[in-house]
Parts: sequence; structure tokens; C-alpha cells
Amino acid sequence: MKRQPVYAHNKAWQRLDDSLMELKNSRRDDILDEQNDVEIDWSAQVIQDACMDDLDPRAITKARENFIDLYPGR
Repeated sequence: MKRQPVYAHNKAWQRLDDSLMELKNSRRDDILDEQNDVEIDWSAQVIQDACMDDLDPRAITKARENFIDLYPGR
């Protein structure tokens, strides 16, 4: 089963530079067809020897700030 884009306000969106624009059906179909060529989702792979030192300290700080904003009591 093919994955589908996320919809907001009953429309699919795509980013163009700093803006969002509605995702046209032809573009959506092109993107979904590309998925047939991808065998491995590299973003879902576990890196066995990875540790906190491998992450950007600014990204960790930002993630912690966002977590505090989302879950102030935790």
C-alpha cells in the first residue's frame, strides 16, 4: 500500500522555499511513484554505535526547549 501525503484543511501541501503551496495531483502522483524505487527508508534505520556526541548540540537544545513547551509539567 502506498503512503499518502498528510492533509490539512482538506488539502495536501508542499513546501516551496519558505512558503507552503497546495500539492497538485500530478506532483503528488510523481512523488508517490518515486517511492516504488526506494528500497530502504534510511531515516528509519538504527545506527548501532550512535551516541549523543553525534548530534548537533544546537539541535539537542532546541528539542529540549520544544519538549518543555509541549510538556511543561514533565
